[in-house]
Amino acid sequence: MNDNVDDATPRIFVGSGTGLAVMEAVLVRSVLETAREPVTIDVIDCDNHVLRRVGGAATALPEAWRGRLAAGTVHSFARFAPPELCGFEGRAIYLEPDQVVLGDIAELWRTPLDGRSFGAVPTQAVRGDLHPTHLDGYLSSVLLFDCGRCRDITVVGVTDDLRSGAYDYQDAISMSPPFIDRIAADVGPLPSEWNELERCFEDTRLVRTKCTSPLKNKYYSFIHRRHTRMVKSASSTSISVAGSI
Repeated sequence: MNDNVDDATPRIFVGSGTGLAVMEAVLVRSVLETAREPVTIDVIDCDNHVLRRVGGAATALPEAWRGRLAAGTVHSFARFAPPELCGFEGRAIYLEPDQVVLGDIAELWRTPLDGRSFGAVPTQAVRGDLHPTHLDGYLSSVLLFDCGRCRDITVVGVTDDLRSGAYDYQDAISMSPPFIDRIAADVGPLPSEWNELERCFEDTRLVRTKCTSPLKNKYYSFIHRRHTRMVKSASSTSISVAGSI
């Protein structure tokens, strides 16, 4: 763990785009509602090519990233941007917009990485009956970076490797061995409760959820109702800037 991680303000990055504004607003609200201390949230707006500070201003993303962030989704490669956006210093959390945070994000922020480059939930650790295709990789929708150890993980580097055939898109998104070997990263496992796939358990801290998803169990039923209320609230609020909610 970084020496100053206990004193540092958790910094969160959210990959998003114009068509994801409601989901983004729900995620941001869930982070702020459950946080027990100040946090910083920056939205990587891939459609408008800007970094939007929640409650603050927007700045342009690096020009070298233009045309490189979108693939399967508009924000596919935004997940590799946080270390560079942090100047390869300190820690950073990356989140996808279609998630709801149920626990204090500072708990994730202070999770020990024990000298590893970043942390993610292994696909083999996913609970319930919904499993990713690549069982030898990691869920990349929640990432905890030790930015100083991620100097070889950049948006340009990852997309150049993809274009050269070093690995394919699914390898990169699933963080399977061809991708991990190429970037020479040492990945640490995060607890599964920090990235549940449309399931909730007693200790779930973050769940991927959509308001149209079927109910999976009694805990997911609860978060489904909460998420639906938040969607309605966010939909009726100005969300041109996420900080307005």
